[in-house]
Parts: sequence; C-alpha cells; structure tokens
Amino acid sequence: MADTSRRDIKIFGIPFEEAFPDLEDAEVEWQGLDVEGPPLTGEVKRMRYKAGIFLGVIPCDNPSCQGGGFEVERVMDRMFRTGDAERAGIIVCPGWEGDEKPCVRSISYRIKLVYKSKVQRRDPLTDA
Repeated sequence: MADTSRRDIKIFGIPFEEAFPDLEDAEVEWQGLDVEGPPLTGEVKRMRYKAGIFLGVIPCDNPSCQGGGFEVERVMDRMFRTGDAERAGIIVCPGWEGDEKPCVRSISYRIKLVYKSKVQRRDPLTDA
C-alpha cells in the first residue's frame, strides 16, 4: 500500500514534491530560544518529511504573536537552490504583539536535506 501521509504537506502553499522535486527527504530540528539567547527548555523538537510530519512555517509559541512563525521553508529554498545538504542557524519570528510591539521569539535550528541520487549536492565545507 502506498504512503499517502505526505500528500497534504505544502511548502509555499504548493505540494512539497512540486516545491522541491529533487528532494527525497527533509528533517528539521529546532529549539525555542529565550530573549537572552539560551534555550527556553531542553526540548529539541523534530519534524521529517518522510515521517509525514512537516510544516513550512513552524508556528510561534508566543500566544500574543500575530502573523508570526518561523519560516524554515525559506531557508530550505536557499539550501535547495545552492545544493546544500545541511544548515544550522537562528530564525527570528517576524510577527507582532498588538499594533506596535514586535515578537521577540526565536529558534535555533538544524536542517538536513536528502537529495535524490541523481542530484549532485554541494558540500560547503569541502567544495571551493
């Protein structure tokens, strides 16, 4: 029986397979950061395309945030265009609390992309 759990996964509002046709899998690990920088909790969250659990935008956990979320799909798009297999960094929420105050939540993340075998990938640590 075919796996249909990934059919509804959308990136930029289109099916994952259409947005990233040469990817076999994608995995994201993230951890919420305090305003001062250290992790809010020790919990590392994960999602993986092959597991059928994947969001292009991770919801912001600030209950007062409006229009925010962590746009991992944008990072993945840059990685995909350059052929990178792994990237880590920090994403700041672009949302707002009320009319004037920006949301100050952020996450640290690590993204791993697995390309289909026919695709040549670039390793930024070894390729010049």
